[in-house]
Amino acid sequence: MAWNHAAACAAIIAALFYLSMLFGPKATSGNLVTGSSWLNTGNNSWMMIAGTLVGLQSIPGVALYYAGLTRRKHAVNTSLMVFYAFACVLIVWVAVAYRMAFGPGSLLTVHGYSVLGTPAPSLSGYFLGMQSAYGPGGSLLSIPNATFIFFQFVFAAITPVLIVGGVIERMNFRAWMLYVPMFTVLVYAPLAYWLFAGGWLAQMGAVDFSGGYVIHLDAGVSALAAAMMVGPRVRKAQAMRHTT
Repeated sequence: MAWNHAAACAAIIAALFYLSMLFGPKATSGNLVTGSSWLNTGNNSWMMIAGTLVGLQSIPGVALYYAGLTRRKHAVNTSLMVFYAFACVLIVWVAVAYRMAFGPGSLLTVHGYSVLGTPAPSLSGYFLGMQSAYGPGGSLLSIPNATFIFFQFVFAAITPVLIVGGVIERMNFRAWMLYVPMFTVLVYAPLAYWLFAGGWLAQMGAVDFSGGYVIHLDAGVSALAAAMMVGPRVRKAQAMRHTT
């Protein structure tokens, strides 16, 4: 059964990638890193350092923290839920979700408001080396796409990682394997496009400087909804033995 669920998860990711290859925007000419005047090495270095620090909050930070909150027999499962979420989001992010959340242009516009980005892969070396341009207005940054993709990935990854705290000892690991890629594509990517990238919420004046809406509110509401749907934890004993 575990292999069947893993195969189903891989099939979903592969299908999204294939559809994005067929219908996604094709690479266009742009400024490359080589011989460029737009690249700011200080900005690029700091974005990579900041992204690494955020990644360390998830792996091993949150993994150890949540594993220490649960019962001993669930500690390994809990930590692996965090590790899987981090790894799965990376695959989904470069396969389809990054351009859906931060890609230039808009797939759906309603009365001048950008509602949905265009899902497409972010794997070609040419695209990774281009000057980063994001959002409906194609805002330019002084860093390459590779750096911006990495920086935004760690925030996309920590969001389902935070959700783990609401489903500890509640959700089956196989169900979690399917939940993470669907959450990244259907929930996180559109919300990031609406606020971070300059979509319709940002166009109406909403501002999210530090992820309070896109990450923390998103994770909190999603964790509450997941816990309510899955139901209460089943315990044979009322006393809870911590691993610490």
